[in-house]
Amino acid sequence: MVHSTQQTSAFDEKRRAPRRQVEFNVKFAFTDFEFRTPVRVEAEGQIVDVSEKGFGLVTNCPKLQRGHVITILKDGQEDVPEYGVVKWIMKMDDNYYRVGLGFRYMDE
Repeated sequence: MVHSTQQTSAFDEKRRAPRRQVEFNVKFAFTDFEFRTPVRVEAEGQIVDVSEKGFGLVTNCPKLQRGHVITILKDGQEDVPEYGVVKWIMKMDDNYYRVGLGFRYMDE
């Protein structure tokens, strides 16, 4: 999955740690509650940047919400984060979302 992420946003200006640009195609999973029933959702995306505080993801999964904890389904990939907490989501176009994820559930 390759999608342009060259957009500059207000989120770029609020970052607390420098991010390293990467291109890791990944599969990830999270639990969604549909009609109060937990459902495991698996989706694909591309990790586009990583820092000591979190990482950025581009995906076409519309079910992600702030607070979801995603697990990266690693397939022998090194240097790929294992999990992340959705901090923000920005719709890029009709099909893709830019997602900011942190490594901690609560910010200090």
